[in-house]
Amino acid sequence: MRTSHGTTAPTPHDADGFTLIELLLYVSIAAILLLSIMTFIGALLESRVKNTSIAEVEQQGVQVLQQVTQAVRNSETIITPSP
Repeated sequence: MRTSHGTTAPTPHDADGFTLIELLLYVSIAAILLLSIMTFIGALLESRVKNTSIAEVEQQGVQVLQQVTQAVRNSETIITPSP
């Protein structure tokens, strides 16, 4: 059916909505995006935990080194074992 401007008029079959293929395409794109985002967030959280653990171990190492240094400075004599 043509209108006076040369374009076709919408038929009842051209109603607003999505076809099954369009819907499947949109859902699959959304699923891929969500999976990518979740993978990225998981990697970020894993990296954060690793960096927090490394920082804690480094801090404990500095504390131990300070305690040993203080013990050596406060010592009056050094006793070495005889061979």
